[in-house]
Amino acid sequence: MARLAPRAALLALALAACDDGSPAEPAPPVSDCTVSALDAQPTRIAAGRTWYLPRVEGADCQGAWQQVEGPDDNPVVDGADGWPRVSLLAPGVHVFEHPNAEPVRVEVVAEAPFEHFNYYPVQSIAAVGDELWTALAYAPEIVRLDAADLTEIGRIRTGRWPTSLAVAPEHGVALVTHKADDTLGFVDLDAGRLVDAVWVGDEPAHVVVGPEGRAWVSLATEGAVAVVDIAARAVVGRIETGPDPMAMAYDAARDRLYVAGHRTAQADRYPFGEDPRGDIWDVAVVEGGEVVDYIEAVGSTINALLVDGETLYVATTSSVPTDSLADIEGESFRHEVVRYDADGVEQVRVDLSRQDGSGGYAVTTHGLALHDGSLWVAIEGSDLLVELDPETLAERSRHAAPGRPRAVLATDRGIVAHGAQGFALTRVGEPASVELGGDPRPASMALGQRYFTGPGEGYGLNHACNSCHLDAIMDGNVWKAGPFELWAVTRPFFWLEGTFPLGWEGYLTDARNFAVTVGSTIGKNPDDAEARALADYVSALVPPPAANGDTRRDGAPTEQALRGEALFEGAAGCAACHAGPLATTRQVLPEGVTPGPTDIPSLVGAYRYGYWLKSGSPRTLDEVVDDKVEWLELSLSDDERADLTRALREMTARTTFVLTSDPRDGEESAPLGRPIDVVFSHPLHPDAADAFRLVRDGEVVERAVEIEGRYVRITADLEPEAAYRVVIEPSAETFDGRPIGQAFEVGFTTQAAPTLTMEGDYRWRVQFPAFDIEAGGLDPSVTSAVDVALTATAAPNGGQVTATMTDALVIEVPMTIDGDVLQWPAMALPLGGTSFASAWPTMMVAEDRDGDGIVDHAEGAMRISGPGFDADDVEFTIERRTADGCEADATGSHPLTLDATEGGLPLIEWDGPDALGVYVTEPGAQPPLGPGMVTGGATYWAAQTAAFPTGFAGPVTYGEAPEGANDISEANGAPAGGAAIEAGACLTVHVQFTDFSTSTATLTWGG
Repeated sequence: MARLAPRAALLALALAACDDGSPAEPAPPVSDCTVSALDAQPTRIAAGRTWYLPRVEGADCQGAWQQVEGPDDNPVVDGADGWPRVSLLAPGVHVFEHPNAEPVRVEVVAEAPFEHFNYYPVQSIAAVGDELWTALAYAPEIVRLDAADLTEIGRIRTGRWPTSLAVAPEHGVALVTHKADDTLGFVDLDAGRLVDAVWVGDEPAHVVVGPEGRAWVSLATEGAVAVVDIAARAVVGRIETGPDPMAMAYDAARDRLYVAGHRTAQADRYPFGEDPRGDIWDVAVVEGGEVVDYIEAVGSTINALLVDGETLYVATTSSVPTDSLADIEGESFRHEVVRYDADGVEQVRVDLSRQDGSGGYAVTTHGLALHDGSLWVAIEGSDLLVELDPETLAERSRHAAPGRPRAVLATDRGIVAHGAQGFALTRVGEPASVELGGDPRPASMALGQRYFTGPGEGYGLNHACNSCHLDAIMDGNVWKAGPFELWAVTRPFFWLEGTFPLGWEGYLTDARNFAVTVGSTIGKNPDDAEARALADYVSALVPPPAANGDTRRDGAPTEQALRGEALFEGAAGCAACHAGPLATTRQVLPEGVTPGPTDIPSLVGAYRYGYWLKSGSPRTLDEVVDDKVEWLELSLSDDERADLTRALREMTARTTFVLTSDPRDGEESAPLGRPIDVVFSHPLHPDAADAFRLVRDGEVVERAVEIEGRYVRITADLEPEAAYRVVIEPSAETFDGRPIGQAFEVGFTTQAAPTLTMEGDYRWRVQFPAFDIEAGGLDPSVTSAVDVALTATAAPNGGQVTATMTDALVIEVPMTIDGDVLQWPAMALPLGGTSFASAWPTMMVAEDRDGDGIVDHAEGAMRISGPGFDADDVEFTIERRTADGCEADATGSHPLTLDATEGGLPLIEWDGPDALGVYVTEPGAQPPLGPGMVTGGATYWAAQTAAFPTGFAGPVTYGEAPEGANDISEANGAPAGGAAIEAGACLTVHVQFTDFSTSTATLTWGG
């Protein structure tokens, strides 16, 4: 119900007294007042956000802002930083007036489209009297639970992405970091309501309450901690601590604050040398408002700190990137807890996965708490709480804690963990976790994030995708990607739909193929649901909000940044590669600043990375600019370099534009019978549908438009061989109430009506070049046939095709038949085991050999790429399979001979090099192209070298592993020694050789 402030009530009486009933004119503002507004603020915001009202300054400009219209009362706070502010909680229109300024109108909505900034909670649980409060992180709410039975009492609306909570009972407030709004919120404990939020700096991650009414807030991108006066609700100081500060702990006995760098990485930057900065800034020791010391060489990523008396506990992951990810016995990742004394001297360090008495792998240590003589640690990737001896750190017990827990809290009723991803709260000893509810993420996106942050299988049991691509940014270490010597820091993830190709060498075609191929990193192939979900998760990742610690409060650039932008676009020549609102031309250069092919990265949000270039050697944007200026041999003054650096620090996601589309702009064979999808950089308002037109030959085509956040789907009856344009008018409004301000077009031509169709079963056979480890590339003179089973049904585009990649993964092939030209899309190519490559788009003439109108055969050549390798003109065929029963077939450079032993078992012989593996499978199964498992079909028997890359000699008898080989049948789902083979069984025998070629023979055994 709308309520009026006193001034508005007087205005209402005055209006009632008017003879003609017309509204009275407001008094004109005083002419010599200066009114400074944040013009780039949205006009429509979600409940819980802070709104900054204009500054009104001048000698005769007394007065204050008051709310005169709205569904509830919201006090306006005159901020110590000069900006009047108000935290708006109730949906509806809120109007504010000032005697000497124009009224301000703000629309507050209950819910806004979910934007996946991918922030994670730190300490998101707090005890408040007889209640437990939990900040949901992904949803702008604090859930209040009864501490006794964990039943929900109510919810408190907050700003966006609340990541940590702390209680200051003497001030009657709880403090909550709003990481996406750059504010620290103040929640009245008695009222259970957010009453204020003060700007503290960019990406506030963790808040800790100290003595004398102080609170500290770590600022993730600024290398600093903000000091807040709780009573005054004002920032009163700043402590420069080191890169990427996150977790903090306060030692009250020494009035000492510990601040950990989250992504400090290792000093060893092989093959780029040593950089001691990877060790020296791990944990800052703050006394008297300044850093007095550092605890060095703590770990690569540091996730939590805890002080108890004279002891400091640290939860960390230590990485050794030179150890192979494929070696489960190696130490590429050690998920550790470390105990230090009061002087910062290490006392005990344990790897929770490998110490004596460990209950198994424990991937990614996070929150720490002491309770009843035990130290507890939350294990995010493994969904665990682990109990340790606080002195020896020996493991005492393990307990399930679903939801990817990062926060843990000791209460008088026991240990509680918050699994933020699963919206779950777990108390040790309770029969089940409490479901908190309210997850705004689509279910598929949430599943993809769970896959991304969870461990793999086999050699991947000790790490997750998130171990290297930490929080979808990077961990800062230099990792080896793929089979060859490609060493680089991981690339940050955001706007992946638009920044294709992906990877430092641009070897991945798109996010969909990334989701399929990532399994090789963690030793686990995704299934259908996981692959779709992972693609949804990484595609949803967007850069942080427009405002940061350097921009104006509303995200608009400063004067210095505008000068730097002029240099960027002009004399410095940066825009030649980093063009447009995406800040990349999407090209792959033969050589970059660091050697080798380099995909031009987008620079939007690059200020937050902490590591730049392939080597990750520049640790500040000043160093990046210096490297680029020297590489390009530019002549820039110190002031110009400073301006250019400032422009990069303020290059944020402030504009709305078309990120990508399907069909893509300029596509010449767009499929019939499918919708048109347009993806924007920011969410649009659902009412913006009228701003979308579909045009053909100057005429508007009837269409239907659906808008959901950043995604727009247009459906229409498209004609073949027709040119269409999707025209988006500048008036199209973003969800937060601003027009996009520029017209956009997406143009494409549809395919010709297909003269043939794909129907039935097919085999896609690719002659994959062998890996040449010594030469560091592919050897096109030696190939192996890689087969993928296809299934097709008739469709307007020429066929609806699916490809069986693995036993559990079947993906859609979005191909078209343009007349009789088969347009084959970019897609993943399974290489066996968990290995995949990227196959790039190509085209070929489809052949109908029996005149029935169905494609029987097609052949062509395509580009194949992967980490460290790239090959053009790789030959392939697509063959319709019509034969009944077992179709005899043989491939490979070293032909196989199969005879029967006296016992009737296959005897496998060859004339060629030694073998790395022998695999007997059902037809269609794919052996690995190196050490690994069979995928895509049943295995009857398998043997693999015991000492890769040394091989073993033939002949080989089925079921008997020869000298130098191990029987790996059980790992592939077959009994040890092989399954019994009946006469008439259809078998495919694969032999992989030390030259990395593979020969196969398919036959009916005994037939």
